[in-house]
Amino acid sequence: MLREQKWNALQVDQLSKTEIGKFILCYAKEDNTTRLYIHQFNKVMSIITKEGWWDTFTLSRKSCMKGFYLCRIGEFRLDKSGYLNLIVFPNKYLGETIDEDAAAWDYLNMSGKFTREYKSIQRRGRFNITNLERNFKERFEESGYPTMESFIFSVFMGDEITLDEISTALEEKYDIEKLADDINKNIEKYAEKYPLLAKKLPKEDVFGYTVYTTDCTVRYLKNKDLEYDEHKLGDETILLNRVEAVLQYWVDVHKAQKEKAKAERKAKKLEKRN
Repeated sequence: MLREQKWNALQVDQLSKTEIGKFILCYAKEDNTTRLYIHQFNKVMSIITKEGWWDTFTLSRKSCMKGFYLCRIGEFRLDKSGYLNLIVFPNKYLGETIDEDAAAWDYLNMSGKFTREYKSIQRRGRFNITNLERNFKERFEESGYPTMESFIFSVFMGDEITLDEISTALEEKYDIEKLADDINKNIEKYAEKYPLLAKKLPKEDVFGYTVYTTDCTVRYLKNKDLEYDEHKLGDETILLNRVEAVLQYWVDVHKAQKEKAKAERKAKKLEKRN
């Protein structure tokens, strides 16, 4: 017991140095209560900690109604029995239900505003961060915030954008993915202006069927875009025009190679005759 108390006292010292002022997700199980339960931004971890029951004992500085809160860590201390307690300040009410695995939490975590001790956030795939940030670029540049993530966090805390809006923006496809999907669905239409692209666009085998896929088309467009610059083909800025120019370049190269080979064969025949 004494060893455990010493360990808890050491935790108070260490956590107070790194986690005070950071944000944490908490849940009030009933109205008019100061007893809160820590929730991880991860449903699996919340199950493991029995929805906060097996996590650090947490108290609010003010009475809360039932639901989820983003709280700011105010203090770590030991109770009369020597157990670690956490004191928090509720800063934002999130409602009675939330999606702990929402993409928005992944992005907001990059702001550095959240505690490292109790969050358990993991990136869950690629996100369209550009899509989220493009609408806030001008305001961010005028704001003085050190990072876009910290600025978006402040906008979220100020109720100017919701978790759902952040997640929707992050999960939206990139422009090049949208273009790839449109090409795949309307290849005949694109063949009118980009015949070489329509002819050369690769397909993938999916469950025994050879089809166009978003990933394959995106890779192809990106590779050809890089080739345009590698071969110094001009200053075109429109992606599909660049791709078509690269394909025409290779048509011309292969045609020249064939003509050269044909000429060499012809020269050899003449040489033999002479």
